[in-house]
Amino acid sequence: DHYALYEKLTGREYINYIADIYRVGREQRDLWVDRLVKRFELAFAYDSPMRTYSHGMKQKIAIIAALVHKPKLWVLDEPLTGLDPNSIYQVKETIREYAKQGNIVFFSSHIIDIVEDLCERIAIIKKGEIQGEWAMEEIGVGNVEQHYLKTIGLTLEQLKLQDKEESEFVAPAKKGLFASIFGKLKKDKEETHGSVAPSAKKKGDLVDNDVVFGPKNELLLKIDRDTLKKMTEDKQKSVESGGEGDV
Repeated sequence: DHYALYEKLTGREYINYIADIYRVGREQRDLWVDRLVKRFELAFAYDSPMRTYSHGMKQKIAIIAALVHKPKLWVLDEPLTGLDPNSIYQVKETIREYAKQGNIVFFSSHIIDIVEDLCERIAIIKKGEIQGEWAMEEIGVGNVEQHYLKTIGLTLEQLKLQDKEESEFVAPAKKGLFASIFGKLKKDKEETHGSVAPSAKKKGDLVDNDVVFGPKNELLLKIDRDTLKKMTEDKQKSVESGGEGDV
């Protein structure tokens, strides 16, 4: 989600800079880059500073920069994250076209439909370890999701139960069950000139893995999964017994 772009430069200046690093000739550069700029519909902003670009525009510029020297191996990490449907289509078509030219496109994704649509071979990773590698023909179109769940040892029923358990003790936090405790924490820490982690921006927004830091940036509180569940249960009991619900 964060791109290593020199955002004071325009899109054109940045692409030319990357092309110069790889010593891409002017003729090849202009033909190839102009084609990508038109495909990604960036012509209107190509000469504007990249700091004015949206998330999707920055992602497209990063893709053009990666392809400017036509590498034989193109590595992408979640290339479609945060893109609108039109941009997703453009990137997918670029991946297909680039692979058809005899190049290798290697990318990671948690979106199984995208993997099934684009890939000839897939590998499944669990906890940092490759569980196996298969040709798409071995799995069959429409079977990738089931194959994935079987490989990592989950059934659809277990996955649904896992999602249900997540929502049961994360959703209440979003409904404000922790408004009082978070309000108190926020007030206490502000009095000592501390700060609250960006992920907990307002009252009632404490969720799994939120942290609170003190004035010297020391860790004062970490809301883990078990703590969050217990806080939810205690809060509910307090409310049901007629109390105000403070924990």
